[in-house]
Amino acid sequence: MAQGQYKKLLMKKVRKGRKGYPIATVAFYSPDNTIATKLVCGIIETEGAELELMKK
Repeated sequence: MAQGQYKKLLMKKVRKGRKGYPIATVAFYSPDNTIATKLVCGIIETEGAELELMKK
């Protein structure tokens, strides 16, 4: 869950729901559960398209 000063802003956007394409997915991960050390972002540009890895 979002924390800190951006939590209210992000929750407001979540309540609005999905508005269509493009859709972005962001994943945070690490070797343990204390702090995220890596981030991966993927973007789906159109319906039925494959997920493209943008940055790792």
